[in-house]
Amino acid sequence: MSKTNSFVIKDICDHWKNYTYHHRYLDALASIFAVQNPCAAITYFPITQKFYLSYNAEATKDTHKKIGIIQQTLNAFDRIDQVEQLLFLYIAYNTDFKNHLLQDYKIFENIDVYRYSISRNEIGNISDIIQTKFDKFIANLDAIEHKKTQQHKIEQVIRIEIDTLVETINRINQPKKSTIDPEKIKSLKEQKGKGEEISKNDSYSVLQYETAINSYNHLLELLSNIDKSDKSDDFFKLSQILLRPLQDVEKVIFYLKQNQIPISSDDIMIIANPNSAHTEVNLAKEFSHLKEFYIGVSRLCCGICDYLLDDIYHHKHRGTHGTCDDGWSAPSIQFQNTFEELREKSTNFDQTTLNQQLSKQHRKLSHDNLSALLLGDEEKLSEQFFKFQTYKDSLLAGEMETVVSEMDFMF
Repeated sequence: MSKTNSFVIKDICDHWKNYTYHHRYLDALASIFAVQNPCAAITYFPITQKFYLSYNAEATKDTHKKIGIIQQTLNAFDRIDQVEQLLFLYIAYNTDFKNHLLQDYKIFENIDVYRYSISRNEIGNISDIIQTKFDKFIANLDAIEHKKTQQHKIEQVIRIEIDTLVETINRINQPKKSTIDPEKIKSLKEQKGKGEEISKNDSYSVLQYETAINSYNHLLELLSNIDKSDKSDDFFKLSQILLRPLQDVEKVIFYLKQNQIPISSDDIMIIANPNSAHTEVNLAKEFSHLKEFYIGVSRLCCGICDYLLDDIYHHKHRGTHGTCDDGWSAPSIQFQNTFEELREKSTNFDQTTLNQQLSKQHRKLSHDNLSALLLGDEEKLSEQFFKFQTYKDSLLAGEMETVVSEMDFMF
């Protein structure tokens, strides 16, 4: 759906071919830190060995706390469960993930979840969905006589699981709820394993953590059970939405570890944004005296920000979806006239593509075989196991022939 007062000022442009993962890991990192609003921007200066992070408004106290927990998790390369912990923080607090999941998946939206013989009770309690009854149901799918019934039952459970994940994310983000620290959850689970009592609030946090991770993992498993012949464009869209957090998390962790880039609490500098300018421009103006450094953004830039980054600040970035809206805030008064001029010129562009371009704000998944991460060391990469690669090979099989071009699959 189009935003109110949105308009097109240029075509969609994705510059992924111009940059290696030495640059593009910053886009994934921006998504991990996008805990205040859908857009976050980040850059890294090797000389200072610091990251500079910006949002579309001043960072709140709650955002600062979440940044601290994410930073600690990113820096914990010795944790066996580092990927799971950072993945939880992504799916729980990334402000785009839940909305993207709700708005863009359509494949299961018209399914009556009680039409067939499977009910919530039969697949087990939602919080225990990964356990016995659900596993038994999945194990027996192959024995179901009719393939169509089998597929509908999988779709039915997927719909329930999506609802469960969204409801869990909503509970986690209720007002006055403390940010869940995955490392504390690990400690609490160890206490429970020893038979020690924990508080009611701590038990609630453990339950939300486990439910979110279990629901997310189940969705990937369930989608893997959809027959290739039944996959549609909407199926692939849903798969991409779900794979994005896992891909971003695994690749960022791999990159930071392989390049020995630590992120301590002193290594992240949050840039003030008193004028509520768009995050990437707010970051660019902070370093207007410098040229040609890469700004990672959680989404493709809007048309006006793309213009300012390219023609005014001369900073590298991923690209643009080519649209703007009247709510754009200038980083300084001098650029308000620039915005008005571009607004007037928008009448020269085909506005019938507006909805299509607005739907292209999110980065697409990589469809290469991790070649962007090789960075000249194929032997090391061959020893690295990526969970998302396994799911990608399964879920996106056949997508190239049915959905989009190769460009749409790059980081």
